[in-house]
This record gives sequence, structure tokens and C-alpha cells, in this order.
Amino acid sequence: MKVLAVCQPYATFVKQDLQILRELGYDVVNVPPVRNFWLYRRLARQADVIFSWWAHKDSTPATLLARGFNKPLVMVLGGREVVIDPTIPGTFANREWHWRQHVKFNLRNATILLSPSEWLRKQASEIVRHPRNLLVYNGVDTSVFKPLPSQKKYAVVACGLQTPGAILIKGMPELIESFVYVLREFPHARLVLVGDDLGGRAYLISMTRRLGLDKNVDFVNYSDFETTADYARFLNMCQVYVQFSRCEAFGVAMVEAMACGLPVIASSRTALPEIVGCDEMIVLQYAPKELANKIISILSDNECARRLGEYCASRARERFSKEIRKEKLGPVFEEVTDSRL
Repeated sequence: MKVLAVCQPYATFVKQDLQILRELGYDVVNVPPVRNFWLYRRLARQADVIFSWWAHKDSTPATLLARGFNKPLVMVLGGREVVIDPTIPGTFANREWHWRQHVKFNLRNATILLSPSEWLRKQASEIVRHPRNLLVYNGVDTSVFKPLPSQKKYAVVACGLQTPGAILIKGMPELIESFVYVLREFPHARLVLVGDDLGGRAYLISMTRRLGLDKNVDFVNYSDFETTADYARFLNMCQVYVQFSRCEAFGVAMVEAMACGLPVIASSRTALPEIVGCDEMIVLQYAPKELANKIISILSDNECARRLGEYCASRARERFSKEIRKEKLGPVFEEVTDSRL
């Protein structure tokens, strides 16, 4: 099977899907979404399936190629482009009219939509009721992300690209503020924020200095890790992972930490309760003090931390592994090609 993937492979989950398709034996050609997409007409003619990630305007070239050459289109929904909550920045609900038209056009014309959470599937269905909008959870490589014996260096870790907008979506200012309360109980605790600086770190650094936390908060770039295995070993050096986001369609970084056996603490918003699957690790109120109380409760109880960590590792392995995603993706691609015979 020949697959033309029209998407930017900048995110780890996109790269992983392309890897999965190749492992399934498909001939995958990956090209970026460009305005002059007709440059790809030869590739589109030869393809059996066209594949894209996200439903926003970057997927419009894939949709037009699929329509123009009568090819099935498998589209993965990424997140905020189909979120209808206007209180979350950058969502479908508060984007420009022409941007929303791209999303609607792509949703209507995809052969199959793949949603990484039931929450996001329902969000997209409020925009376009597609008959083949399937729940297929994202996956992480649990052969790499797994519990390892390690000396704990950091009490709390959180991950995410540090753009001015992303740090607010990920709740990083609230996490830093919560650490003031954590330090009252654990004066030597350390917080590490992992993510490449794309313009948002200066604000976080100034906040740590203003709160007197600069000696207890570290910043680490993704690029500091030579391999994924190095990053997994680093996660194993942490006690608790926090995902205090305002919006998550799945939460790949959180599930990677879960797979490493870290107990996680998440907000009660969007898809996070669905993915965590345990009320004990959910913060019901979006407030730094409430987050701090949850962190302190886990750091104070080694047995609780062990139990929750084992639960997280098991849940990641049994529900969100790369192998499970591979088992789901294969039949999807076989279905769209069989339907054309």
C-alpha cells in the first residue's frame, strides 16, 4: 500500500504514526503541506491513501489532493482546531471565519477521522457529524518509556514547549505558583520544567525570581537529551508528573511519564480525566493551592506514590502503547483501500 502523508513531522506523535505505517509494511512518502500542492499530483496519483494530521488549514492540501484524485483520506484530529470552548485560546470557537471554514471543509471531506480521545471526538462532532469519526488513542513506546531503577533528583516535573501561548495553556504559571506552598512542606524539593524555549521561558524565569523560587526551579530543553531513552531515564529521576493544562486532547508527555511509573497529577479539564482514569490524581479546582495540596499528599505518602505509579505504568502499557495504536491503525488503512475495490 502506498501512503502519501501530507503533514509536517515536527511532533513526536506525528513521527511515530509515520513510523507505525512503515512498520506495517506500507510505502510512506511524507511531504509538507505547501500552497502549491499540485506539485504532488504525481505522488497523489500513485498513492492508495492520503494521510494527514490536524484538521486546520495545513490539512487542506491533503483534502484537495484526495478530492482531486479520488483517493481516501485518513485524518488525525490534533486538538484545539476542533475544540468548541471559547474560553480556551486558539480553539475553533474563537478563530477567524476563514480559518474555521478550512476546518469544516477538511472534516466533511475526510474518509475517516481519528480522534485521540472520546472528549475530542465529541468536540469535533459538534462541528461536523462525521459518520466515521473513530476513537483511536495516541500511543507511546512502552519499550522505552518504562519504570527504571533510579535515584530521584526532582520532586515534580512538567513538560511542554515554552511559547508565550503554550505556557498558559499548559498551566505552567499556576504550577510555579503552587510550588511556593510545596516548599513550605518540602523546603529542598525541586521542580523541573522540560521544553524548548520558543519565547515563553523568560516570563517563567521572571516569575520564579519574583516568588523566590529560582534556586528550586530548573529548566531543561528537549534538545538536551540525545535520545528518547535518555529522556525516559530522566523522567525516572522524578517523583511526580504534573499536567495542569487548560486543554489537552490526549497528553502524550503525561502518558510517557505514566509509562515510566510516575504518579501524575492533572487538571479536571478536557480529556485529562479520561486519560488518567483515576479521580485520586485529578485536581477538581483550577487553583495553585489545590494543586499544591495534591502534590504534597503524594510526596508525603510513599505507599500512595508507589501504588499510583504502578497504576499509571499499567494503564499506559495496557491502553496507550504504540503497539495498541498500531493494531488500530492497520485495519483503518485496510478498510479505506478495501472499500475502493
